Amino acid sequence: MHVHLPNILTFLRLILAPALIIYLIVDKTDSAKFLGMFVFIVIIATDFFDGYLARKFNNVSNFGKVFDPIADKMIILLLLCFFLGIYLNSADDLLICIILILIISREILVSGLREFLGPKGKELRVTMLAKWKTFNQSVLIIILFLDQVYNFTDDLVKIVIYLFCVLTFLITWYTGIGYIKSALFLVQND
Repeated sequence: MHVHLPNILTFLRLILAPALIIYLIVDKTDSAKFLGMFVFIVIIATDFFDGYLARKFNNVSNFGKVFDPIADKMIILLLLCFFLGIYLNSADDLLICIILILIISREILVSGLREFLGPKGKELRVTMLAKWKTFNQSVLIIILFLDQVYNFTDDLVKIVIYLFCVLTFLITWYTGIGYIKSALFLVQND
């Protein structure tokens, strides 16, 4: 069973991501958002475990190579878009909206670069900093869930949320610029 477990976990993430968003759209209660946060934590935990198990049992598959990054992007992008929709309803959260739009844009841009380079036999390798970027984005999503559930009004808490949004934006775009430079290098040396 361990041979297929990493692929099963990846497939589970592919199903849970849209199901979670549909659930959050249908049930707008705070308890639904709280449950959604825990489902998201389970999804990101399975991301760690599927990679760990694939390496441990030397069972890296083509399915995992293709669909693991898709599952990662899917859950992150869907939740960032979900929160963008929520924060757009409040003029006080314009900074968060702008940051979410820029993070989403970077994710789509880098995915597009990978698609462009793939048929050319070129690949943008995931960097360690990009893994930290994904971790930061995951923490940001958890913070946004908590902000929605508890409706933080304390100025200090809001400042911390804004600062973490800015930090995540900076890491996200720093890695994005690195990927753009790498892609340009690969295309020029074609």
